[in-house]
Amino acid sequence: MAASGGTREAETSMSDRPTSWLCPACGRQVPIYIEGCRCGVARERALPGVEVAARASDGPGPLTPIAAALVGYSPGMGWSGGRRTAAALALMAKLAITFALVYAATSGEAGAVGGEARILARLDEHTRAQAAAVKDTIPTFLLRPGLLGTLPAPEATVAVALPSTPASTAVATPATEPELISLSAIKPLNETELRKGFCTPTLPSLIRQRFPGSYDAMPDAELEKRVLAKYPEYRDRICDLPAWIGAEPHEIIKYEPVATAASMMPVLPPWATASMATLAMALVALNVYYRVVAPRVTTS
Repeated sequence: MAASGGTREAETSMSDRPTSWLCPACGRQVPIYIEGCRCGVARERALPGVEVAARASDGPGPLTPIAAALVGYSPGMGWSGGRRTAAALALMAKLAITFALVYAATSGEAGAVGGEARILARLDEHTRAQAAAVKDTIPTFLLRPGLLGTLPAPEATVAVALPSTPASTAVATPATEPELISLSAIKPLNETELRKGFCTPTLPSLIRQRFPGSYDAMPDAELEKRVLAKYPEYRDRICDLPAWIGAEPHEIIKYEPVATAASMMPVLPPWATASMATLAMALVALNVYYRVVAPRVTTS
């Protein structure tokens, strides 16, 4: 019986043990394992006789040690009330902006800032290879595989006269296109903008497209003859493109990026890259807050 009575007394003393203390400055109940209140008052200044038993859920949760190791989190530290809510909203806005910027920088052709590419087709070559019955070659050009872009034509090689043959004329060596080109030299082109243009393998079709209904009664041969007689510069004209594209048909290309030995690292999808950057930003911001800002706010 004596042993049973001792056990009950021990259980009673454990259940009556306080698990929180009352801050005399702000009246906040602080867990017993925290040595200082958020307002800066130390535990030693707690009012005697007003410590109350806290709920069973009080105390560090299962994730508290992990959060403390990762970002320096400690319960009861930092701002409280409205300032804490404002800081949380500011952090969420910063993370959203980080995700949007990184996603925009790594998605589509905007992320192609390095590496090499291979030209698959050029708009002028594709157009001249089509049959005369094809009225507009741009839709079929867009159906070809590869990405759409513009590549400025290389500057023409300066003609140099051979000194050993004074009578010979200057000979210009045509520049050969390299097998691989730098991705940084290619400017992405919007497919919708190119669809606003018109390309055709025959000059009469181009004139009829530009002036609909004006030359329907004239045969193609007669129309071409009259146009070239008045406008000789139309002889090699095959496209009528919007001025804002700023490229000739030979400069509009279909290309594909080429993986070289210098770029063997796997490329993550844009959403994965943006998520990793956002997580890194969150860890940095929380570490700065809990390890630098929160201790100064709590002790001030």
